[in-house]
Amino acid sequence: MRKLNVSLLSQAEVDQAFPLIRTICPDANLDAWRSFASQRIAQGSEKGTGILIVRNEQGCIVAIAAFLLSHDLVHGPILLADHFSALDIVDQGNVARALEAGLEKIARRHGCSAVHTSIPSTDRRSDDGWLCSVLFERGHRIEGLHMCKLLPANL
Repeated sequence: MRKLNVSLLSQAEVDQAFPLIRTICPDANLDAWRSFASQRIAQGSEKGTGILIVRNEQGCIVAIAAFLLSHDLVHGPILLADHFSALDIVDQGNVARALEAGLEKIARRHGCSAVHTSIPSTDRRSDDGWLCSVLFERGHRIEGLHMCKLLPANL
């Protein structure tokens, strides 16, 4: 059994997490990541906002998800998890399970009735199916499709 450490990302660790973020957001730049992470960290997990990470036995960050509390029309109070990524050459399924379990623990602590998880999909990564399988196994289901339309500046 592996010894994985699930914890909140600290401000001092933000740059260490950037390579993992780039695997799911290849167009993100370091300054944008620093700004995003700083905002999530500054608001604080006691208020239901932060970034959860999983470290392997060597102390490397192998999974990450940003989260915040929200309110859903159907489910009421929810934990919204985005930028969910797990990357481990040995056992990425168990790494993803550890991250999801950590998010669920945070959601329960804040009285949430559901966890909504957004999984990035890029044309550069065609193996997203394994992550969906892990989340299905942990009780998640598809409830819709999240779409994005980029708006050009200054129109």
